Amino acid sequence: MRTYLYPCLGLLLGGAGCALRRWQLATCFDENGLPVPGGAADLLIALTVCGLVCFLLLALTRRAGNRDWAGALGPGPRPELALGGALYLAAGAAYVLWTRQADPASSVFQAINVVLPVLLGATLFCAGVGVFLMARRGAVEPLAAMVPGFCSCFWLIQIYHSNANNPVVQAFVWQMLAAVASVAAWYYLAGFSLGRGKGRSALFWSLAAVMLSFTALADEGALFTRLLLLAQVLCLTPLLTRLVAGMERAGRKT
Repeated sequence: MRTYLYPCLGLLLGGAGCALRRWQLATCFDENGLPVPGGAADLLIALTVCGLVCFLLLALTRRAGNRDWAGALGPGPRPELALGGALYLAAGAAYVLWTRQADPASSVFQAINVVLPVLLGATLFCAGVGVFLMARRGAVEPLAAMVPGFCSCFWLIQIYHSNANNPVVQAFVWQMLAAVASVAAWYYLAGFSLGRGKGRSALFWSLAAVMLSFTALADEGALFTRLLLLAQVLCLTPLLTRLVAGMERAGRKT
């Protein structure tokens, strides 16, 4: 039963964060989009900090577990990941449509307006394929586990690039935090496919990514962003469940 407490905690704190974020957007910005003092922002920051500290303590008190993919995440197919893979593909299609309609952002390096859409669009589709391979196969090829992390890296760059001229950090900081946590979560999860996994780090960053991605779903962003945030939640939550179960198995053996 304890296997489900960790992902449920991430989802619970993420749901609370989403509600507070909606409250913040409704009450802590004026008609010009500038932030104003309000209790929602303070509560959201407190919830995020407390959640991260809680995740860190939970991760530090767990046994490291196995370092290989099958030992840490269990053998056999993972059909629960299929929906997350479909959302990656849907996010890729939505991103292609968005890039055709959106005006290029002004930037000192204008080449990024050409290169970034290609890289992010390609890795969104590749991440969808990689997640489907993780869902169907017991043994995972390293590239299939790595490509969602590459996608999150380009997603992080896209968030920064789109908001480089935006002085209101509170307008996009939760998406930025979600992307950072997603990069780290997929990085440490991919380590298991190489036999170099770090269970505690993967546990902490996966919990953080679930909570922050759920919180950022409250933002009124582009459709591809919301699909990508939801894909993080639906992919990392079942992997979290399997990771905790693997750590418990390793603990019983010792």
